[in-house]
Amino acid sequence: MRKSLLFLAVFCLIGGAVLFFALVPTARALETIPGGTIPAGQVINDDVSLSSDVVVIDGTVNGNVFANASAVTVNGVINGDLFVFAAQTVITGSIGGNVAFMGQSLNFNGKLGGSLFAAGGTVLLRPEAEVARNVLFIGYMLESRPGSKIGIDVSATASQLRLAGEIGRDVVGGAEGVLLSGKVGRNVTLGVSSPGQAGMPLAFTYPAGEDRPAVLRTGIDSGSEAQIGGTLTYISTEAQTEALKSISAARIVQAIPATEQAQPTLAQVIAQRILSGVHQFFTLLALSGLALWLRPALLERAAEKARRPLPSAGWGLLVWLLLPFLAGLFLLLDILLVIIFGSVSLSVLAWAVVGLGITWVGLAILLLTLLGYFGAVVVAQRVGQWAAQKFLPGHALHAFWPLAAALLVYAFLRLIPVLGELLALAITLIGVGAIWLEVSSLLSKKPAAAPPSPVVENA
Repeated sequence: MRKSLLFLAVFCLIGGAVLFFALVPTARALETIPGGTIPAGQVINDDVSLSSDVVVIDGTVNGNVFANASAVTVNGVINGDLFVFAAQTVITGSIGGNVAFMGQSLNFNGKLGGSLFAAGGTVLLRPEAEVARNVLFIGYMLESRPGSKIGIDVSATASQLRLAGEIGRDVVGGAEGVLLSGKVGRNVTLGVSSPGQAGMPLAFTYPAGEDRPAVLRTGIDSGSEAQIGGTLTYISTEAQTEALKSISAARIVQAIPATEQAQPTLAQVIAQRILSGVHQFFTLLALSGLALWLRPALLERAAEKARRPLPSAGWGLLVWLLLPFLAGLFLLLDILLVIIFGSVSLSVLAWAVVGLGITWVGLAILLLTLLGYFGAVVVAQRVGQWAAQKFLPGHALHAFWPLAAALLVYAFLRLIPVLGELLALAITLIGVGAIWLEVSSLLSKKPAAAPPSPVVENA
């Protein structure tokens, strides 16, 4: 579970970095370099886009660099951020900002003033590599050799994790096979597989020209020079203290994965379900107050549409199915545009389209979530009105109280296993359909014609 959450967190960080780099060029002009080469001695005071089979940067760029190629080599200076999409990348120069890498292998032996975000096959930090801030990695292998330095933290989800360099603060993540033989300033927290199994070999991901190490077997191991300033916590179903005898650490702790812990008791399940129901009730209550405050007439009209539950449920089902379909269709179109722009060397536009696609999918998810909540509010408004008229005729009640009472009953009924889920689905579909009917009614209304201007006759 922790490995899955870490994978999601690191992926979101890398996705955020991609979007950040994709949006930066809008602030300034972007210079496209034909041929994909910046020779030594050349200085470019602008953001740069390089797209070719082979990209070589030997000069100086005072700006951000976007490189898309089969092979990228950076021997010069980049006083900005580098975003690179390539099969093979070699960096021996100096980069003042961050690096976002996606590809087969990254061979890093330069100096980086910011953080390294990498997703791909293998990232190798050679002895002279210096990363001032963090390394965030998702892929097959992350290897830091003796002499390499990472200023703050390492977060990695990998198959193979070899850490022989110096890390300023913490290491978190997970891997099938781990070898710790370097220095970590504070704590190490890693999820690892059970020991003794053969590791997965992916030789083609290793940087060309480098001596490829043997594939690590599953589990965690340590070298004689390993030093950890704080606590080493390894998450595994089996004790692996024998392999960690040579490590120097303040404390070594084994944590059992959440999936291996004892199953919750019936009382715990019931308590968790009740807490979830209470949370949902107050969420719906807050949204109801917001709707009554900002758009009471709209909520009233949508509730009237819910008086016919079957047609409303039919429209709700259609909307509920159509929105994800349209989002997926737009995403496919987005991928097609990325392929087209990438094939004609418009890599910056390609990444901008990637950001647009992610934004669209996010908006679709947000819209579905809000429709689910407000659908329940609309039905509760209708049920609350009916109950007030039926049981409290002649009483002048504020619209909020019947609505709140209906939501309380709904939250209670949702606690019933199976029946509660079916009830929630039916109410959501009816409410979403009612909202759609009201919105379509508003869209179909023609604006009222302006009254004719009075005719003034001259005396």
